[in-house]
Amino acid sequence: MLKCTMPKWSLLLFTWGALSFGGPAFAEWPEKPIRLIVPYSPGGGFDTFARAFAPELEQALGTDIIIDNVPGAGGRRGLQTMLKAKPDGYTITMFNVPGIVIAQVTGKLKAVDLNDIAWISSVSKANYSLVLSAKSDIGNLNDLCNLGRPAKFSATGPGSSSHTAAVVLMETASCPFTLVTGYEGSTEAALAVIRGEVDAMVTGIDSSSKFVVSGDAKIGLTFSADRMFDDVEAAGEIGDPELESLAQIRMFGAPPETPGDIIKKFSDAFEKAANSDRLVVWSQSANRPITFLNSEETAKTIETQFGVMEDFADAFN
Repeated sequence: MLKCTMPKWSLLLFTWGALSFGGPAFAEWPEKPIRLIVPYSPGGGFDTFARAFAPELEQALGTDIIIDNVPGAGGRRGLQTMLKAKPDGYTITMFNVPGIVIAQVTGKLKAVDLNDIAWISSVSKANYSLVLSAKSDIGNLNDLCNLGRPAKFSATGPGSSSHTAAVVLMETASCPFTLVTGYEGSTEAALAVIRGEVDAMVTGIDSSSKFVVSGDAKIGLTFSADRMFDDVEAAGEIGDPELESLAQIRMFGAPPETPGDIIKKFSDAFEKAANSDRLVVWSQSANRPITFLNSEETAKTIETQFGVMEDFADAFN
């Protein structure tokens, strides 16, 4: 049998060097590109935010961000795709709140408990708006309720943000309505309104503003306590305070059990990106406000949303 003749002190130094420089367990993260799953089609509000943040995240993290659009099932297909990945920090996804919360409250989300998601950050909180075609005679919620038939709303899918907010709006107003789902993203759903295929949709103001600016759409109501526009009613003034608690929130999360130190690095990177000069200018010029929350604050927001959405659970079944 061969015996090791290396002195003990040399063997210790060799072992330490191998662990420090050659062992994968001590590899510095990130070492390769990060996949960012956007659970909606290109061109919508979620995709726009992801692509705006990506360059700043690349600079903060020192690696490439690869955006992967995985639309379907109101955002759940993208989530399920993320859950198949290893919890190693190389796959994250965006979340549509409160849509994804409603999916769990109503039992449609079975793949994971949202409280187990490794929450990274929240970057946007936008008031909802009732979007109508600029060519339509329908001007507000009262007009929708008095069509003599159920009002038709477009939505990306059951449990999506547009679906969630439309149901709460019409249920609280006690107005008949139907939902036409299956649109791949908020842009396609808005175009259905503009073309006259449906009467209305509900989406965040930051998503609807480009269609209003182009002259193709108009806003009939904002989910806010006070008026955001001089000629547009607010939920607070028409006696619908329940609507004021609803907002479209864009969050980022990673698979359960993703290491806490990686989540911290992600959260810090998102904060740095949110405060970068380029994104501040983009936010103002594009009329897409950035509302940053760190990982802990984002997790608390999910808990709060569960409390709100459970009050409307019966309306989604």
